Amino acid sequence: MEKYVPETAEEFNSKLARAERIVNDEGLKLYATDQIKYEFDSFSGEVRLFFVKQVDFTGGRLTHKHLVPLVKRLREINKKWYAGIMLYGASRHE
Repeated sequence: MEKYVPETAEEFNSKLARAERIVNDEGLKLYATDQIKYEFDSFSGEVRLFFVKQVDFTGGRLTHKHLVPLVKRLREINKKWYAGIMLYGASRHE
């Protein structure tokens, strides 16, 4: 059995920054093929979930099947990471 070695905050932040770039990159790839664009919204460490938000609806609605390539790339960094879609109602103010 391997000895557990905790990850430093610097290592974790580096992985998060890399994952955010991957999320935005995959969003651009999907836009190029299907005219559906998403980008990074937030990360929940408790459930190891990256939330994405759809920013262009030209090609329709974003579904979980669109996130399969993203999840594969995220799991190259951490095998427990997953992606979900953040939905906001009309009351969201930015």
